Amino acid sequence: MVDSIDADVCFSSFQVHGEKCAGCKGRIMDRYLVKVSGKAWHTGCLKCCICGLELGKEATCYTKEDKIYCKTDYARFVYLRVAFLRVCEFHLL
Repeated sequence: MVDSIDADVCFSSFQVHGEKCAGCKGRIMDRYLVKVSGKAWHTGCLKCCICGLELGKEATCYTKEDKIYCKTDYARFVYLRVAFLRVCEFHLL
C-alpha cells in the first residue's frame, strides 16, 4: 500500500452536512468538518492514532493503512519500518 500525505485537508463551512464522522460515527451537523482521504470527520475527532493529538485544525496529517498520524509519529513509524526492513534484509543475505 502506498503512503498518502493529505496536505489538502478541507474545511467546509456554512452548510448543514449530515455526513457521518469516520471517528465517532455520529452525524456531522457542525459548522465545520474536515475531509481526509475522502472521509469526513468532526474537527475534534480527527486525532493521531499514536499520541492522540487533535489534528482537526492542523494543515496536514498523514495516513497509512487507514490510520491517521501526526507528523512526528508518522516519521517515527516510517523510520522504524524502514529500519526493520533493513535488518530483515541483512539477515537474509
